[in-house]
Amino acid sequence: MAHHHDHAHVHPADLASGKAARVLVWGIALNLFYVIFEAAAGFKEGSLSLLSDAGHNLSDVLSLALSLVAVKLARIPASTHFTYGYKKSGILIALVNALLLLVAVGAI
Repeated sequence: MAHHHDHAHVHPADLASGKAARVLVWGIALNLFYVIFEAAAGFKEGSLSLLSDAGHNLSDVLSLALSLVAVKLARIPASTHFTYGYKKSGILIALVNALLLLVAVGAI
């Protein structure tokens, strides 16, 4: 009984083209602009809800930046010492992101 596992994954050509990195850079820039605008409005109006949402969005920016690092590392070609390159770095960066979220939850 054979069955098929259908799943999506990133092809090396997608990473090599730089499209993923460009999308992440745009996401970081737009989110960062929003954080700055929201934090300024929060300070001006004395709104703790705007300031806390700006802090939440700032953590999203950090997550996107970590993802950008993972994409950049995955583009490093294999060498004689790292025969698979740095393609598995995305898993480690996801672990770092999860640990940062746990620290944030603990702080809250």
